[in-house]
Amino acid sequence: MNKFVQLTANVVGAASCSALLLISGIGKASAATVGSASPAFSQCPKIGSANGCNVLITANLDGTLTKAVDSSQPAIDGGDDQLIGFQNNSATNISSLTLNGSDVSNPIFDFDEDGICNFTSCKYTAPTTYEGPSTSFTNIASDKNSGTVNFANSINPGSSAYFSLEGDPALSSPKAPTALLPSVVNTPNLTQPVPPLIVNSPNPTEPVPEPSSVFATLAFGILGAGWKLKRQLKKRELSNKVTY
Repeated sequence: MNKFVQLTANVVGAASCSALLLISGIGKASAATVGSASPAFSQCPKIGSANGCNVLITANLDGTLTKAVDSSQPAIDGGDDQLIGFQNNSATNISSLTLNGSDVSNPIFDFDEDGICNFTSCKYTAPTTYEGPSTSFTNIASDKNSGTVNFANSINPGSSAYFSLEGDPALSSPKAPTALLPSVVNTPNLTQPVPPLIVNSPNPTEPVPEPSSVFATLAFGILGAGWKLKRQLKKRELSNKVTY
């Protein structure tokens, strides 16, 4: 009976060891796959469990922002902290970026001191540990789900930066750039009638004098003037006579 019990115990013990070895092997295989994928974005260095950016935000020439996610990269802390890259493909320098989170249960600015600088030696000021080189955070809302990322030296066109957040930022739908309006040219409205040209002309209701009456008037005027002149000369002749 004792031999049977001992044999049973040995069998159970061997099975337990095999199970432990199997579990241990699975654990090693899982650990080997963490962070082993090649990163899709080169704007971020390898930090923590991530070999590159978890998220890449791009500023485009038309003024919009787009977001791409590399789902092959685990969070830098193995949990939810995201390594964020920013690429400036616009035509202007960018000094800040305002971001919002989509998950109210995990606000992206609710820092718990396990950001970038918790996994690498940062040679710059990083009070929250989530800052990247020459970056800082301001205007963090009371719900910790929105805030501003500042770039101290501005990001030149074609350049990039990186930082970390507590979660994946959400971008609103990119707004299409406003189309350039064509130049406005003042042209006449062809649908409206053109007013007639008004020319000042004699009143048609007043009669126009006949040519014969005009000549008669002139003749009487000349005769009247001649008769008057004749009388004046006659008076002057009489006044010049001398009486002896």
